[in-house]
Amino acid sequence: MSIARQKVGYHLKELEKQGLVELVEERKSGNCVERIVRATSRAYLVSAEALGSLAQGALEATDRFSAAYVVAIASRAISELANMRRAADDFNQTIVMVTHEPSAASRADRVLFLADGRIVDQMERPTPESILDHMKTLGAGART
Repeated sequence: MSIARQKVGYHLKELEKQGLVELVEERKSGNCVERIVRATSRAYLVSAEALGSLAQGALEATDRFSAAYVVAIASRAISELANMRRAADDFNQTIVMVTHEPSAASRADRVLFLADGRIVDQMERPTPESILDHMKTLGAGART
């Protein structure tokens, strides 16, 4: 891969801050730390056109799933998500995200819980743990 290890590390940490990947394990060997991360969603859909000039080299690659392509997509996605959040705050607007992933949902100011298409509860300033606990509670109630 022709991308510096530090640059890949930076982008992975930014993805982690945005809740798009999560730390699974850290392995230490001497002065080196290997961080194992995994995606918080099964799939991310990003239009190649949305990458613009940022991904010119990556779009020309024959392997669209090469590391360079993934890093280019990730960096653009982080930038776009941050810009959307800033714009929503600046113009007092709301972003609606639908997910089953507690880590992604915890990035919101407020989480609404749905059952059979209806809002059944809400939570302010959520954490991944509090969302997961609440989802378990709602799931248990649905089975009774």
